[in-house]
Amino acid sequence: QGQIATLTASGGGTYLWSNGSNDSTILVSPTVTTIYCVTVTDANNCIDTACVIVFIAPEPLTTCESVSSEDAFVLPSAFSPNADGQNDKWRLLYAPLLADCVAEFYVAVYSRWGELVFEGADITFIWDGTYKEKTEGTAVFAYYLNATMKDGTKIKKKGNISLLR
Repeated sequence: QGQIATLTASGGGTYLWSNGSNDSTILVSPTVTTIYCVTVTDANNCIDTACVIVFIAPEPLTTCESVSSEDAFVLPSAFSPNADGQNDKWRLLYAPLLADCVAEFYVAVYSRWGELVFEGADITFIWDGTYKEKTEGTAVFAYYLNATMKDGTKIKKKGNISLLR
């Protein structure tokens, strides 16, 4: 957080970024994890779009007292399970740091039709974007997380996940 990231697109004549810029390279400094997309058009009028997630890491966790809040349970708002080795899995960030502090844990992911597509009771869960052994396409899913800390604090968190292909 507070740092600048350089995003560069190439191979085209014109560029249009989701933040409105028309340059091939942009500098970004988001305060929250943000998806940036660029649409590139070449001289033959061929068009392609690519997206990248700029992840903002929270402050480091040091003790169980510092993780007894919803803010310690950081889940990416998007992932791209396309086997490129980057952002291929959706999981709880800092799970190893949280593991010693959590007594009970549950996470569920639902399709836009309300169908349960993934659930886990282990804080180190990983969802690879599949349901019934089939790859899910680009879509937005909803998640619900429920945890009980060893000190009795209850954590409830919900939100959306964008699965990008």
